[in-house]
Amino acid sequence: MKIITGRNWRIFILTLLPIVQSCSYVGPNSVENDRRNYNDVLQETNNEEILLNLVRMKYVDTPSFINVNSITSQLSFSASTSLSVTKTVNSIGDGINSLAKTIAPSFTVTDSPVISYSPLQGDQYVRELLTPVTPALITLLVSSGSPLGVVLKMSIARMNDVWNAPNASRPSPEMAPQFEQFDELIFNLNLLNKNVQLSYSVVDKKSLPTLRFEPGALATPPGKNVVRILNLAPGIDKFVFNSGDWVKKKNVINVQTRSVMGMLYLLSHSVSVPPEHEKLGWVGKTLNADGSPFDWSRITKGLFVINVSSEKPSDADIMVKYRDRWFSVARNDLSTKKIFNIISLLLALQSGTNDVKPPALTIPLN
Repeated sequence: MKIITGRNWRIFILTLLPIVQSCSYVGPNSVENDRRNYNDVLQETNNEEILLNLVRMKYVDTPSFINVNSITSQLSFSASTSLSVTKTVNSIGDGINSLAKTIAPSFTVTDSPVISYSPLQGDQYVRELLTPVTPALITLLVSSGSPLGVVLKMSIARMNDVWNAPNASRPSPEMAPQFEQFDELIFNLNLLNKNVQLSYSVVDKKSLPTLRFEPGALATPPGKNVVRILNLAPGIDKFVFNSGDWVKKKNVINVQTRSVMGMLYLLSHSVSVPPEHEKLGWVGKTLNADGSPFDWSRITKGLFVINVSSEKPSDADIMVKYRDRWFSVARNDLSTKKIFNIISLLLALQSGTNDVKPPALTIPLN
């Protein structure tokens, strides 16, 4: 056995130095790269899960949500250096011998993530999913920047005596919904909102959400239309939203809200399906009074579009395959993606109430 001494030992140490120094950079670099990668994958798969469940609901299949409880990434390092010495004896000519020394370092980093999943279930979670959202939550969504018309269209089934497709909150309604007057209301509220002639707040003296019209706003053409449609009392510009028992007060706007599940069903009706699937009876039919098929795109008016194709789309940001067809959201469809953001927020709020911890599926990935 040959012991490394002198100059050879110095060479050996110098060879190990880059390996030792590189260990101090692996941790920070791993955080920089892995955190972004995991974040991107979670965001992408969350959107795909929402789309998949909307398609399932269109086909009157049971929706299901799975939560990623934790991601644990464990890095392991291994380093080694080999030294080989080759001596060549030249027996011809001048008889000079040669000695070749080779030092070969190696360094390996292994990432072994462990991902833990659990289905979103339990009494509290289901209750929150099926309970109508509060007017305070609706006001909070609008105040945080979500489009006023989109939020009201999704979350409210009735405002005073104006109906907004109340039967759309359940699977496969048979009769066409009533919504035209509510659309007129949304149109005029959007005009007032665009001109900064109305505001909304979550808190007043009784912690109730309020809708306030700027002075003179209700005297404008859009304002007069809002007063007419909602049958508001004259001379009042601040109204409180009430979602409890129906009350008759001059400063109260009574609302009937949807649950998160009801909003998902409303959106699912606008999912496009292949004509052959309709002929096979895989999806329900909603009919007008004259027996003709009702077009659900009249409800969303291009604000929410789910495309269907036989081939995998090349211009989609969100896509899933279901029943041998591709369902997708176009990359330039900003309106639909905004609605996905709202649904993601609402589902995140509901998943936060999942106090019952069901069995988790933990998958180690090597």
